[in-house]
Amino acid sequence: MVLRTHLYPAFGDLRLDHITTERVAQYCAGKATYSRKTLGNHLAVLAKLLRVAVDWDVLPAMPCKIRIPKAQRSPPTFYEQETMRRLIDAAAQIDARTHALILLGLHAGLRRGEILGLEWPDVSVERRQITVRRNVISRILDTPKSGHGRVIDLSAELTAALQRHRDASPKTGRVFLQDSGRPALAKHLYRWTEAAMARAGIPKKKGVKLHVMRHSACSALAAMGAPMIAIQSLAGHESPQTTAKYMHLAAGVQAAAVRLFDEERGSTGARVDSEP
Repeated sequence: MVLRTHLYPAFGDLRLDHITTERVAQYCAGKATYSRKTLGNHLAVLAKLLRVAVDWDVLPAMPCKIRIPKAQRSPPTFYEQETMRRLIDAAAQIDARTHALILLGLHAGLRRGEILGLEWPDVSVERRQITVRRNVISRILDTPKSGHGRVIDLSAELTAALQRHRDASPKTGRVFLQDSGRPALAKHLYRWTEAAMARAGIPKKKGVKLHVMRHSACSALAAMGAPMIAIQSLAGHESPQTTAKYMHLAAGVQAAAVRLFDEERGSTGARVDSEP
């Protein structure tokens, strides 16, 4: 999509060895209204394309310098636990499919593509586990973002929701299907999620709705005291630094940590403001 929509209109009339640093700078200037993250994605595709051309001996060397801007770090958007509960309850009132979808986001922290790629053989109600093996992006089946699968233990509520959904669905193939029986697309997941949000009276938040639920799962687990390594494993984060941001964003986590000083003071009888 990036190549077709953005890069080809800008560079498609050039030989690869005529893509200069100046031309790349002009491209960046023309995308001034885009976020640094989006522009970085465009430049990463262009850089990858040129590096492959070098690897395949189409080019003797990189024809230009491409500096990918660092994206601004902003706290992830997430729902508080009370809002999560309202959304889950509202989804249960709609149907089993919507209930299972919302819980896969809020209790299992699955990505959109992982939800789309989930198949019934990946679900074990008996063991209360799902195995994430696939990721679907723009109808293209691929491996999960981390490059490998992972096994996720399920909450009792999510297990029951998946069982009810399975009882009302074909027992093979994709877990989420359109009403026509064809595999669901991203737009269907958004539609079902928006229906649950509307029923729960939850306003739309900035960011991708399903990813907000994933962020919420991580922050809620952090607030409830789950170890960082457990959250990292569930979310499939490659780096613990990605997981760490949820530990300090979750409400009460920092306050609980600071209270350890109060507990230590109480056990020793020392006064913080006492003179040496």
